[in-house]
Amino acid sequence: MRAVIAALLLVAGVLAWQLTSEVKKNSQLRGEVEQLTKKLTDKSRLEGLQLQEKCAEQAKKVFNEFVSKNAPQKLDLDLDN
Repeated sequence: MRAVIAALLLVAGVLAWQLTSEVKKNSQLRGEVEQLTKKLTDKSRLEGLQLQEKCAEQAKKVFNEFVSKNAPQKLDLDLDN
């Protein structure tokens, strides 16, 4: 009977050790996921800002081209005659 109790205690100890190891490993992995999520969020924001900047530059270029093509021509009127 003592041998059975000793074996059960040994099994319980091994299982407790494995559980502790898994909890530690999960905690580390959770930290890594949080870091990667933050990096991805930062990268997405940066890419969004870069895209907005590119869009603004393109819009300015198109607007300037439109204005230069569609602006009324200056007329040289000789008002003295």
